[in-house]
Amino acid sequence: MATHGVLFDFQLALPGPSYPGQGRESALGIARKPIAGKRLLVAPTLVIGAQHDTQRPSAMAERVAKAIPGAKYLLADSGHFMNVETPQLFAETALGFMRDH
Repeated sequence: MATHGVLFDFQLALPGPSYPGQGRESALGIARKPIAGKRLLVAPTLVIGAQHDTQRPSAMAERVAKAIPGAKYLLADSGHFMNVETPQLFAETALGFMRDH
């Protein structure tokens, strides 16, 4: 249950408006604002944007990476389901990041 709270707090801290579902969040009174004084993720973080993702533009992933202190952003030549569409690239990227951290 505690993890859900941290993830929810992180979602609220994401920058943006321009994303699918914003209208539903607005109707629920959820605002995406930074949470002052909170460092929500402390582990090394890799955020992967996919060049051919039609569901979540790579610009959104880049904004997420910028919202996480110390996060690394990578733009991959893949689609939304990178682990299925380009499994070798996903494995090399993820394992390489884990080895380095």
